[in-house]
Amino acid sequence: MRLINTNTLDFEEYIGRNTPPYAILSHTWEEDEVSFQKMKQESRAGMKGFKKIQNICSLAKKGKIEYAWVDTCCIDKSSSAELTEAINSMFKWYERATICYVWLSDLTASADLDTDLKKCRWFTRGWTLQELIAPKSMNFYNRDWKFVGRKMDLIQQLSEATSIPITVLLNTCSLQDVAICEKMFWAAERETTRIEDMAYCLLGIFDINMPLLYGEEEKAFRRLQEEIIKTTPDMSIFAWAAKRTGTLHSGTGSGCSTTSNGIKISDYLYHLPAPGRAGRQLVLPVTEDTFTRKMGVRLKKTINGSLVREDPYTLAEFVALDLNVFRQDLCLSTNTPKLHEITTSDTLSSGRCVRFRMPSNMKIINAWPWEYFVDEDYELVVPMKNYSGAVLLSIESHADEPIEERSEWNCMFIFCGDAYDPSRPTISCSIVDYDEFTMKLDRITARMLRHERVTNKQMRNSLTRSVPQTSTTALVIPETGQSAVVSFTLEQVIATPSAWSDPVLVVRFAVEFRNSRTVTPAEDKHWTDVYKLSDPRLWSFHV
Repeated sequence: MRLINTNTLDFEEYIGRNTPPYAILSHTWEEDEVSFQKMKQESRAGMKGFKKIQNICSLAKKGKIEYAWVDTCCIDKSSSAELTEAINSMFKWYERATICYVWLSDLTASADLDTDLKKCRWFTRGWTLQELIAPKSMNFYNRDWKFVGRKMDLIQQLSEATSIPITVLLNTCSLQDVAICEKMFWAAERETTRIEDMAYCLLGIFDINMPLLYGEEEKAFRRLQEEIIKTTPDMSIFAWAAKRTGTLHSGTGSGCSTTSNGIKISDYLYHLPAPGRAGRQLVLPVTEDTFTRKMGVRLKKTINGSLVREDPYTLAEFVALDLNVFRQDLCLSTNTPKLHEITTSDTLSSGRCVRFRMPSNMKIINAWPWEYFVDEDYELVVPMKNYSGAVLLSIESHADEPIEERSEWNCMFIFCGDAYDPSRPTISCSIVDYDEFTMKLDRITARMLRHERVTNKQMRNSLTRSVPQTSTTALVIPETGQSAVVSFTLEQVIATPSAWSDPVLVVRFAVEFRNSRTVTPAEDKHWTDVYKLSDPRLWSFHV
């Protein structure tokens, strides 16, 4: 570490534990700053930036501190190795300083600290964020180098100006206990001269070390995120602009890792209603205000099965107890969402659309192939070559149904295309009690994953051996004498306006609660019953 001797104004270098006590300067850079090279020249005395070096050395001497550090001249910026070491060490250097002197070059002597302090340029710069948080002792000075107050004296104004909790400013709260999204929020309105420095100035805040690559511009921030992901399971990193509403707690998942395709995550996803749509939104919880009140980012599937943040700049707030939740292994793309959203044009050539509609007491819990399921519209868009799929349904009793306690039951709808005559496509469907055939159905749906590439013929053979083909299923409600009878009907429609080259197959579900004695077991068609697709006589011209 290169320090300035406050008596001689010459440089002296120290390493590690041998570094003596020193004062450190926090300021905003201006014109005519003194560089490392200029500091060795006699012409430095005529430079505007030399005055602040003299002033901090004078203050340090009055405080009986023999050394000082100033970022403009104590780093040889012509050496990339030295610059990298300095930026990666900056937080620790400010943290270890005996005192930090803050010079506010635009704060006048007549300024009202309650109203004018927060307007200072010092609060808008990226580098000064860590310079405010790291030091244990700070003194503030106005543009005339007149003492304004200590950090302790100004703590309320500093917290209001920066949105940083007082406990963090006073170093009574560890930065590791603060959610990543909140730390990002502190930096959101700050600026740096070079684009890359907006990432590099946060290295100390996140306790990250990484090489500097000037010229990479916005990619530096992506590298920072990737390094953060390697060191913490805090999912709030995906909340790019989390509005602070009190103390935010880290949203801890099972961790994530970076790949060439994006970020792999294994975590719980929540279902929220999709405004103006028939289906739901996928939400990844990233932070929480309380145990049940959470905030998350809305996700949207892409055509390759990965996910993007639909709106990374706003968060969805929800109460976890009221929503369906399931665990999912997923890949979150780090690319710009607009470039990778799944759209109608993406899917027109990829397959046929199967649309699901159901009464209010039914919902889709899961779907296979999951990557082909459009959650917002309750649609599966499956290639004809591998034209098979399934949805797991949950049925809930209505309050006015003859059931003493409201309960839920599960069944599965499964379909498979014709394996024999691609020129005249048909489809076979069945609905079965999920609890009765759980193991067999789980094996079948596992084969529907994209990487399996199971053909229609292979899937039909598996279905024939495993589960019956029925158009209704009766879910027995224990100790009530009642059954929930679930059925489906098929119809082909042309969407208005037309969004598909082929008719959309609509599967409509119905549920009826009956006395179990009146329920007749459905006939097993052994997967021989087929439904013709693209038959003009079956088209309806409305949705």
